[in-house]
Amino acid sequence: MTMNPKTRLKVGGQLFERRITLDRAKADNEARTVPISISSETPVDRFFGSEVLIHEASAVNLERASNPRGLPLLLSHNSRKLIGRVHNIKLKDRRLVGVAHFSENSKAARETWADIQDGFLTDISVQYQINELRETAKPGKGDGDLVEITRWTPLEASVVAVPADSTVGINRSKSTEAIKMDPKTGKKKDDGKAGVTVESFTEAQKKARRDGETAGAALERERVSEINKIYSMHASRNGVMELAAECINKGETVARSGALLLEFLAGDPQPIAASRQQDDGQHGQRIEGGADEADKWVEGVTQALEVRGGLIRDRDERRQARQSEFNGMALCDMARDYLVRQHVSLSGLSRQQIAGQAFTRAGMHGTSDFANILENVANKALLTGYDESPETWNIWCRIGNLSDFKVASRVNISSFSDLEQVVESAEYKEGHLSDLKETIQLAKYGKLFHISREAIINDDVDAFSRIPMAMGRAAARTVGDLAYLILTSNPTLNQDATALFHADHSNLGTAGAITETTLDEFGQLMALQTSPAPAAGETGATLNIRPKYLIVPRAIAMTAIKVTQTPTAPDTAGALDVNTQANMWTVVSDARLDADDAAQYYAAADQNIADTVEVAFLDGNDTPYMESMNGFTTDGVAYKVRIEAAAAALCFRGLARNAGP
Repeated sequence: MTMNPKTRLKVGGQLFERRITLDRAKADNEARTVPISISSETPVDRFFGSEVLIHEASAVNLERASNPRGLPLLLSHNSRKLIGRVHNIKLKDRRLVGVAHFSENSKAARETWADIQDGFLTDISVQYQINELRETAKPGKGDGDLVEITRWTPLEASVVAVPADSTVGINRSKSTEAIKMDPKTGKKKDDGKAGVTVESFTEAQKKARRDGETAGAALERERVSEINKIYSMHASRNGVMELAAECINKGETVARSGALLLEFLAGDPQPIAASRQQDDGQHGQRIEGGADEADKWVEGVTQALEVRGGLIRDRDERRQARQSEFNGMALCDMARDYLVRQHVSLSGLSRQQIAGQAFTRAGMHGTSDFANILENVANKALLTGYDESPETWNIWCRIGNLSDFKVASRVNISSFSDLEQVVESAEYKEGHLSDLKETIQLAKYGKLFHISREAIINDDVDAFSRIPMAMGRAAARTVGDLAYLILTSNPTLNQDATALFHADHSNLGTAGAITETTLDEFGQLMALQTSPAPAAGETGATLNIRPKYLIVPRAIAMTAIKVTQTPTAPDTAGALDVNTQANMWTVVSDARLDADDAAQYYAAADQNIADTVEVAFLDGNDTPYMESMNGFTTDGVAYKVRIEAAAAALCFRGLARNAGP
């Protein structure tokens, strides 16, 4: 196959893996992080040639990786074993690097982290998708020897026990040095550094090809055997074995052959798909690859269920999804289709038995793909409900992070002593922090929900769309309840054993409705607050805090908006005057305050400048988490939803309250 070096080729959807380096020496045990080298330009043999990943800004699609949550960190590419995330992913010195952060929230993550520290696990594998490539034939070397991946997308990283390349791993970063190939000569560029030679690489490449041919022959025998096994169960039907022979000759996969058999038995057989190699009209060929049939089935069914569950809101995406073969297919029919693709004989099985087996029949990932689809749809519904909840606490509260469920202390940021002048040749004096601290402690909140086989039989999509979505909203409400309970319960502070809002704290306004005068009083109260004395004999400094948020019940929200946004206001004589409070406030209204006192309102300073209220999450995971419960029968699967959160008042100086009229 002769290629023009400028020809762009696509291998859309097919997933590939590479081993990456994890530098154990730089691991941070307290933060549970370790820097990793994700990929380089080292050549790797693939079915389409010697692959080189191009590491340029235009080549690496970091759209997934730039998400604030980063990329998933899995155990052995098992999507059900999320053990952390990979953050700070970027290109550096023609390599893709990042920081792996291991969760402390699961047993698998803790055990994996311990094995890494002990040196038992030393390798990480990255899974990526090739979006675009170009092939360059080397002179005298035959066709297709060098394939440069000019556009690719990293998808996830996994800790693995057995790498394909034993020369890379923890503390072996030198062995992953990129080999830069010259596309004109087909030889390694001389950069003056010692490393892998072209000769040693060529020998390794030849050996890999010989091993690949042996393995390929074994896989081909296995493919033919599996196809004959599937078709032999229906050998009595005319045309079945002829179709089997055609599938074998055409090189169809086992999954595709099973799908063609299903179509044939349904009375609507489709012709064997044409070869994927098509003439491009330029004395070359265009190669297109994609996900295998199992991946396509999972993607199609998932999309169809998300449309039915109302989880896809974009009109164009919904229109495209409705063109799928799975559109309108009932859940029980999806379960039946899944079992047929898994080569399960459905003869004599009732709908209840079909639904039950669909939950437990292992698929391509070792667990039931059908059950995984329902769980993924339910999880998307859960997060959609959580994200779309009309919560207001995150506008004015500080968001914090806690690493465990122990009681944690928060130092008051206003308690540090003032800076003093340092004259020439004099020593700097040590500053002091007072011992005034507040505490915060995580709590766990959760509920169970169940997807039964009856829901499959009854085609009840709400069981894994609207119910998880409602639980997501409930999780969001739980966090909001914690935040607003700090205002309404007026807790006692540790620093002085006095209520948060108290006359001794000088943060109570003169009772009255929201007016220019009462809002100005809030500003005066905060501006005159002083810091605690850092040490004996010292006095606190005036903090000059400015209020930013006006937090009100829904009953007086309109009044608050008018007073803070109207440029003019009536003076004592009734004439219009300049409103000094206009555009000085961010109004936050929440109905939780109505349930406590519909007339009482609050002021809060900028949470990044003064301590007010903190809402903290375990390891910064500010969204609910869903996982399946173990030990359930084929009647269905139960899931638990949980979120770990806490809220605490940090200081009284950035908060004030008015009891209202």
